[in-house]
Amino acid sequence: MTAFRTGASARVLHVGRALAAATLCLAAVCGAAYGQEVGTPGTERAAAAASEPDEVVVVGQSLSDLRQRVEAAEVAVFDRFNDINSDDRFDIHCRYRTRYFSHTLERVCESNSWREQDENYAESLLQTVRGEYAPPPGTFRGEQLLMNALLGEELRRLAAEDPGLQEALENLVAARSALAGELGTNDGETASVEISSDDQGLPFAAQRVFVVRVGRTPWNHTLTERTFTLGQVTGTVRGLELACGPERRRVPYEAEKEWTLPEAMGECTLVVNAKRDTRFVFYEFR
Repeated sequence: MTAFRTGASARVLHVGRALAAATLCLAAVCGAAYGQEVGTPGTERAAAAASEPDEVVVVGQSLSDLRQRVEAAEVAVFDRFNDINSDDRFDIHCRYRTRYFSHTLERVCESNSWREQDENYAESLLQTVRGEYAPPPGTFRGEQLLMNALLGEELRRLAAEDPGLQEALENLVAARSALAGELGTNDGETASVEISSDDQGLPFAAQRVFVVRVGRTPWNHTLTERTFTLGQVTGTVRGLELACGPERRRVPYEAEKEWTLPEAMGECTLVVNAKRDTRFVFYEFR
């Protein structure tokens, strides 16, 4: 694997999808923050929907029942979207797979296009390693991101036009609201909030900033910039993991450090493993 740089953080003096496209688009359509992330490894977030029905009453249902209700509602949304969208490459399907570095199963929901370009990226990388001619792996990442943006536009358009998709989305919001209400604020679920920029920009000239609380599961985030760091840590960060295409690497955590990934590594998802109730601020830099 290509090496990446670490170094002392000069900017952060006091030093935490895909989301997949489907969840991001659903959040944009419904004005809601959803619980279980779809299409990213193993993160659940307890958050109430901003656009709720007048009342959600759930009697005698366990957390397992509520999570199954959410999953069924997600499937209904994807099924309706798959039926009416204009391009089969947008169709979203879910499956279970073993999480990297773990025996735990995770549910992953991806579009046909996303999965196809993942396979193309892996094949191109393998051919390059063997010394064979192949298109640059980054070509497929670019196509993946382009199709991701087009899928988002398609989902938002259809959600505004199609009553069936609107109803499915409303049911999903209700299911997630019921789960969030049962979990409560001290539910032990991993949660994060992105900080919005003001007139002065973000602290330390960061491009993105998240406030994170780790619960029962690790926190994960698809990086949009090449340099990142964790600051203001309270608790214990056990280690980091990077998933870049087919490549996986465990990274020892060091306080007051920045990590910079070379462009050749392509799109990467960062997983932060920490003790429950560990809190930190995550910064991304350009």
